[in-house]
Amino acid sequence: MLKGVSNKTGDFTVLQNAKDFKSGKMSPHDFPSPMRVWKDDEGKIWTLDHRRLASYRLAGLDSVPVEWVTQQQAMKEIWKMDTVTDGLTTILRVGDGNTRVIR
Repeated sequence: MLKGVSNKTGDFTVLQNAKDFKSGKMSPHDFPSPMRVWKDDEGKIWTLDHRRLASYRLAGLDSVPVEWVTQQQAMKEIWKMDTVTDGLTTILRVGDGNTRVIR
C-alpha cells in the first residue's frame, strides 16, 4: 500500500465503499475491473489500486477479485509505491486534517 491515500476519489469515498460492502449494498464485483496486483522480485504482492484495497480492508472482506499484472505493467505506475511501511499499513486522509490507519 501507499503510505497514505485520500478518502475521496471523484464521486466515491473509501469509507462509503467500505460501508456499502459491509451492508451488502455493494459487491467487489460491482467495479468494472478487478483490483490489479503484482508480485515483486522478493515475492511480495502489491496492488496498484490502493483506495480499493483500503475499502476492502475496512469492510473486512476476505476475498476480492484480482487481476495479476506483469512487473512491466506495474512499473508504469511505480510512483504509487512510495510506502515507508513495507505495505503493511496506509493512512487514510479522511478530510479536515483527520486520518485513519488501515492495516
